[in-house]
Amino acid sequence: MRTWLADQPALREPWAAKDAINRVYRTRGRDRTKRARAALTDSMAFSTLPELRTLRRTLVYWRKKTLAHFYCRLTNARTEGFNDKAKLVIRRASGYESWPLRKPACFLAHPGRRI
Repeated sequence: MRTWLADQPALREPWAAKDAINRVYRTRGRDRTKRARAALTDSMAFSTLPELRTLRRTLVYWRKKTLAHFYCRLTNARTEGFNDKAKLVIRRASGYESWPLRKPACFLAHPGRRI
C-alpha cells in the first residue's frame, strides 16, 4: 500500500486519517480512547484538506456521543434493522393504506417480536 500511496500524494493524507480513525475505534479503555481521539482531532486540525478539517469539526461536535460507544460498546443497529425491515414490509404492502392492514405483515416479518 505504501508503494501505491507514494505515487498518489493526494490520497496519502486521507488514507492516514482513515487508518488513525480505525486505530481509535480498536482502542480499549475509556482513558486511552479519550487520549487517542484527542490526538486524532489535534492532528486533523493541521490538515491541508478542507474535508478533513470538516471531519474534525464533526468529530469534535459529536465527541460525547461517539465516546459513549466506547463506554458500553452498544449501538442502535438492532433498532435500525427492525426499522429497515418494517419499511421494506410497508413498501411491499403498497396496496394497503392503513396500519391495521399492514400490521399482520410486520408480525410475519418479525416472528416472535411485538410491534
